[in-house]
Amino acid sequence: MSRFSTILTLSFLLVLSACKKDEMPELVESNEPVFMVKGKIGQEEINIVAGDDNQYMYTGFDERNGVNLFYGDISNNNSSFKLTIHDGNLDNDNLELITNQPQFAFTRNAVTPTFQFAIDSFANNVKIDAIDWYVNGDYYSSNSITLYEHGLFNICAEVTFVDGEVANLCNDVILGYKKHAIGQPVHIVGSTGRLSVFNNTIYPIDNVEWYVNGVLFSDAIELSTSAFTGRVPITVIVNYSNGVQRTKSIMVDFDLEGKFIQDFSFAENINPLNNDYSLDLRFEIDGETWISNIPENDSLFVEISKYEKYKENVDGIPVSIANGLINCKLKRLSDGMIRDAELDLTFGFPQNF
Repeated sequence: MSRFSTILTLSFLLVLSACKKDEMPELVESNEPVFMVKGKIGQEEINIVAGDDNQYMYTGFDERNGVNLFYGDISNNNSSFKLTIHDGNLDNDNLELITNQPQFAFTRNAVTPTFQFAIDSFANNVKIDAIDWYVNGDYYSSNSITLYEHGLFNICAEVTFVDGEVANLCNDVILGYKKHAIGQPVHIVGSTGRLSVFNNTIYPIDNVEWYVNGVLFSDAIELSTSAFTGRVPITVIVNYSNGVQRTKSIMVDFDLEGKFIQDFSFAENINPLNNDYSLDLRFEIDGETWISNIPENDSLFVEISKYEKYKENVDGIPVSIANGLINCKLKRLSDGMIRDAELDLTFGFPQNF
């Protein structure tokens, strides 16, 4: 029985910059022979060296579904060996340096929904006639919504109640990445009605800001509702002790006629998928494409043994070289063939701090 192995020695720039998540350094490239890919895919020998056959080592920045990506790519017009790392800690500013990461999990696709909601999911479903769902401003579906994607999304519900009245509510959600604090605004109905944030996390709430019709109304942890009438949009900004800040919105019916819209964004927690600081491998050669983003790699990691300083780029940003090991499987897109891979790495990434 034959065993397919891939032994790849890669060199990949690791750019250390002093920028925030929303500030991206310029593209970096090099044709020095320190950057290389060597080994096998199946029985085919791979020998890619920057400087040979007009091949360059590129590093750069991209975005997918609102998430910053940091990649390195040894490529020319005929081949490309690319590793991409997804950003993490999307709900706070506590960045983890890539050069502090001893390993990277492989990026995973969801096999169960990352977000799902329907009319029956609402507590007042008997008052709702129809819902149009929108994702990032585009119409998505009617009545029910199911997403399998991962990233940052803005989801809106246009709700038509049984009496014909229409109300809209939008919320941002984090899908397929770790949430470091989980909370939900709720309207507690009673003789002394109040608004509160249900905190479903170990981290205490430091403070909140309540906005009524878009105007700051109170910074009390709980907000009395005795002075309100009608249907009112309420937004709360919640700051947690671990640095997380989340913004959530609800539509409250203070007349208690059942025409409210609860915080449907809480459904972002139905799937524990966590792609923080995960890695994609994509190899294109001879018209074929090999990828690592398959279920067979869900429990596997890229192990990094050491990071070494290289030099500064033209913008004065320090560059490092990462050395490590991958034991994984690669899938060929043309026919779905999956082969074992044993990858010896010396690669780099543009840094995320």
